[in-house]
Amino acid sequence: MRFRANPVPRWPPAPPWAIAIVGIWLGLLLAVRILDAQTGRSTTICAFKLLTGYPCPTCGGTRAVDAAVHGHFSQAIYLNPLLCLVLVGLGAWIGSRLILGRSLSLDMNRRERAAAWIIAIAALAANWAYVIWCGR
Repeated sequence: MRFRANPVPRWPPAPPWAIAIVGIWLGLLLAVRILDAQTGRSTTICAFKLLTGYPCPTCGGTRAVDAAVHGHFSQAIYLNPLLCLVLVGLGAWIGSRLILGRSLSLDMNRRERAAAWIIAIAALAANWAYVIWCGR
């Protein structure tokens, strides 16, 4: 396993699909906030939870991001710990690109890649069990 820092442009062009997804998510979040304020109830936007009654692995993610933005980091970790860890890693990756003009990458052989997938799936399963146990 080897980390590399490849030189890249600091401001890459944003793909239109990514802008659309973020815009849709923000619009949906705004609509739910308005609905919550009008009804006085908490509305879920998780299709998995609406269909099954159980939270998905990312349930609590929007509330965790909201808590982190407002400086409530312990609350954010409580709501969805794996998402918070992923966001810290993503922030480091984006920060290295914007500040240093480098993109971090990880070179792995086949065995290391398989081990990384097993660890990622186990972490996702553990996070999902935690989210279900806490009743998000």
